[in-house]
Amino acid sequence: MTPTPATAEVLVVPAPAAARRRARGWWRRLTAVGDSTPATVGVAVILFWLTMAALAPVVAPYAPNATDLAPLAVLGATALGCLLGLAAGYKGGWIDLVVTRACDIVLSFPVIILYMIILTHFGSSAWNIIGVLTLTKAPIIARIVRGLTLDLREREYVTAAKMRGESSLYIMFVEILPNARGPLIVDMCLRTGYNIIIIGVLGFLGIGLPPPDPDRDDDGVAAHGARALRGDLLARGRLQPARGRAAGDRPA
Repeated sequence: MTPTPATAEVLVVPAPAAARRRARGWWRRLTAVGDSTPATVGVAVILFWLTMAALAPVVAPYAPNATDLAPLAVLGATALGCLLGLAAGYKGGWIDLVVTRACDIVLSFPVIILYMIILTHFGSSAWNIIGVLTLTKAPIIARIVRGLTLDLREREYVTAAKMRGESSLYIMFVEILPNARGPLIVDMCLRTGYNIIIIGVLGFLGIGLPPPDPDRDDDGVAAHGARALRGDLLARGRLQPARGRAAGDRPA
């Protein structure tokens, strides 16, 4: 007697039931966030900044030129610094020597004096400010990336990529650079704020963006405050009005 072959029973889940099951899974994950205080705080911070970004035209209806230039300068410095740091850390030898010595030379200059020399000679345009910030900040990022590359190039996945016959560019940009992204992201966030302050300092020194950009205070808050202080001193009798014009008149 020939045995009857066993038939496999296939459980077919209806599409609506599968969709409901996935929805319940996502809901469980979302409710699990509320059980963790760090996760709740992180979600609240993310939602806050997303709301601020969506309401940016209402919250800050101005032309933030300084804050526009700062991220561009950070991106330029990060790109240049990653190229130099990867080449120096992975290749080593004379490339490492040349890159590290060039970075040391740039970092040995006082940055404010370097800004004044370059911007006074080439002019205070937006691209010149981005260029000078990129030039002075890229060596710092290059040294960070070089140190990370010296450690990451000895990892197993890099050795495996070499055994597969991958090129040096592939190893540097696919295997090493993504694994160094943590410190780089932190540095980019911090450096954006630093660059905004530097652009404001350049405007205070008279070598920032030309007027009427908001980081340059040719006739802005400082000038208004100076006129108000002068008027108060004149009213108190502690300051004599300048000869040839009234007390509240501005100089020509």
